[in-house]
Amino acid sequence: MQEWEEDFLALFPHRYDYIWAEPPDLNAKVNWKTESRHSLSDRLIQQGSYLYGVRFGAETSYCLLDIDIGSLYHPKQDPFAIDRLAAALEPLELVHYVACTSSYSGGLHLYFPFQQAQSSWQLAIAVSTLLENAGFKLKPGQLEVFPDPKPYSVSGKPSLFNAHRLPLQIGSYLLNQDFQSIWS
Repeated sequence: MQEWEEDFLALFPHRYDYIWAEPPDLNAKVNWKTESRHSLSDRLIQQGSYLYGVRFGAETSYCLLDIDIGSLYHPKQDPFAIDRLAAALEPLELVHYVACTSSYSGGLHLYFPFQQAQSSWQLAIAVSTLLENAGFKLKPGQLEVFPDPKPYSVSGKPSLFNAHRLPLQIGSYLLNQDFQSIWS
């Protein structure tokens, strides 16, 4: 494995309760399944036979905004929405992001990395609160935050953070500042 691959995969350390799916036909819905029997290995990801996604553990070194192609906040509908999203997160010093397509659908994933690991739950609450206070509506198909502010579990069993698809798999491309594909 090349060093850059090791560094890239190390960005996603929580590999338990991961999701996987067979690559769908173009424009078909992905049929995600959760695997809880073992953790996701680098080898499985590198084989590329399936699509994979990960959840968040207790701590994280990034947050992710998911903007679907039909979202009011996608650059095709609002060319300034992403700048407004980033401005809303400035109090957390989350101003720089890495953008990529989420899949062939043309949706976007904006990764906001940071130097020191943070509590996933506290980050989820802070990011969600700042975005909602700035007038953004958080809901599937429009704008989703990862890690998500996971719901309280009355059963006593802790709930899992929502999983997100790993970047740069089939249909996912790194984007430049104009949201044009530059690498996969």
